[in-house]
Amino acid sequence: MKKNTDGSIGFDIDNPYYGPTSDHVDFWMGYERKLTSKLDWRVQLNLRNAFDSNYLVPLSTQYDGTVAAWGIGAVRTWMLTNTFSF
Repeated sequence: MKKNTDGSIGFDIDNPYYGPTSDHVDFWMGYERKLTSKLDWRVQLNLRNAFDSNYLVPLSTQYDGTVAAWGIGAVRTWMLTNTFSF
């Protein structure tokens, strides 16, 4: 918070507020096999945000630095895909 000369309150852009760091770990593994002379098969498993749990992320702050809005952090997801090539 910064008090201006006219008594109004403004943003202090020289001292910004920073949120927490956001690090994520993803894994994937795949397997490929020739089914026939003209048909290939591939299966792949993707795991996003492997070590994350439920948490809240501050999205914005009030003029005094307190959190004004919270958001839900990235959640763990997985995806399994099958691909046939011919």
